[in-house]
Amino acid sequence: MYNNHHLLNLFCSIVVRNGLILSTANSSKSKTFTDACVVYKHQNIMKYGIIQNIFYIEQQDLHILKIRSLEDTYYDTITFNSKNFVNEHIIYGDISRDVFDFIHAMNVIEKGCFYESGKMCYFARFLNLYESS
Repeated sequence: MYNNHHLLNLFCSIVVRNGLILSTANSSKSKTFTDACVVYKHQNIMKYGIIQNIFYIEQQDLHILKIRSLEDTYYDTITFNSKNFVNEHIIYGDISRDVFDFIHAMNVIEKGCFYESGKMCYFARFLNLYESS
């Protein structure tokens, strides 16, 4: 995708995009809440994932995020009086182990909250970009 000589590997562990703090999963390990979970757009599809690395392309002044995405996603649902209600702010699925998306930092839609329990991963969306900053 990009020439390696223009890429500084793991340039930073934190980047600020429009006032939104984004960090890598490793830099957030000591925190209760991570700034590494994001809702993002990749190939015109909205996805959920965890930032693994942040690269900087010096000549173009771009931050590229390497993201492990949530796969086989499902929305939280509840059935009440034979009606099915869907909560699109709570998503669950499996986190990819060896498949990554590379996106521009500007393709981050919002931050989220992530919880992993056994094989299942839960992802909660915030109502706006700045909720968790």
